Amino acid sequence: MASRLADAIAAKQRLLVVADYDADGATACAVAVKGLSMLGAIIGFIVPNRFEYGYGLTPEIVELAAQKRPDIIVTVDNGIASVAGVEAAKARGIEVLVTDHHLPGDTLPEALIVNPNQPAASFRRKTWPASA
Repeated sequence: MASRLADAIAAKQRLLVVADYDADGATACAVAVKGLSMLGAIIGFIVPNRFEYGYGLTPEIVELAAQKRPDIIVTVDNGIASVAGVEAAKARGIEVLVTDHHLPGDTLPEALIVNPNQPAASFRRKTWPASA
């Protein structure tokens, strides 16, 4: 994922962080936006209301995100179960990078994923918060 982000920054692609609204998601959003902007990224963010749009990268959140015209959506603290949302983004020509720490289900979204709880992940510590 790091090389994909570096390529996106070099190509001046527009990144959009989609965060969960809780404390962990908000902190992860701030870290991602600050860090990526320091690297020269063209970046924005949204923190959708879970009660209005549902949890994770839902198709409804993709509709909201698409208004900002991103080339790439980067999820923080969500996305590991967002199969339909990733499909909706791809249908709009938006690439998705998932960063999440929640337990994955049986089916993963078709995206680059960083999650310490993936079965093949070599992370020694499985309980990192999203903001780490």
